[in-house]
Amino acid sequence: MVNFARFISVMHSDLIFTSDHPLWDQLAADGYGLINDFLTREEVERSLVLIHLREEEDRFHAAGIGALGDYQKNRIIRGDYICWLDPSLPDHPLQFLFDRIRELLLGLNRYCYLGLQDFEFHLAYYPAGSFYRKHLDSFRGRHNRIITVVCYLNLKWQPGDGGELVIYPEQGGKITVEPTAGKAAVFLSETIPHEVLEARQPRFSITGWLTKTPLGTGFLLQD
Repeated sequence: MVNFARFISVMHSDLIFTSDHPLWDQLAADGYGLINDFLTREEVERSLVLIHLREEEDRFHAAGIGALGDYQKNRIIRGDYICWLDPSLPDHPLQFLFDRIRELLLGLNRYCYLGLQDFEFHLAYYPAGSFYRKHLDSFRGRHNRIITVVCYLNLKWQPGDGGELVIYPEQGGKITVEPTAGKAAVFLSETIPHEVLEARQPRFSITGWLTKTPLGTGFLLQD
């Protein structure tokens, strides 16, 4: 069940994601949407401070693919490094992000009827030369990740730096998303293939998923 006490402070505030927000129609029509001002510059800078701190603490590790018995590390497919975030920690330096994600979750439930209950996020670092080949975010046999959210932190990104997100809508074609600071890409985890093009400069983001069951119970959804 949803822990509504966890969301009480958000529910009593003015929601950013109101009924007329364009994201709802974008998701319904195309399976993806972009929010250019999801994070402020100050919030991006605070996020980068945490990333560099976690780097100094050697908290990043090479990301893998698959889950449970299918988990593996394959640098031919995926070359980024990640550090998982724990929203339950008191006075978390990214509390503003978790509050924003909770607002998004509530909006998706209210206006898109998705029945989302939880979320999980990690810091992500793509060194120059790394990429992530075309894939889906929902693990085989598990149907817990419903919405993917990628928040970009690249203050000095410019064309030629690489690391663009390429989304492949169900209708065909492809959408290339520049990973500029403050922007968020939001899309359906189970049905929208996507990839990260080779980064030519270091690329930073915060990536995560909104889930339909509380974290730790996704294994119950295996076929």
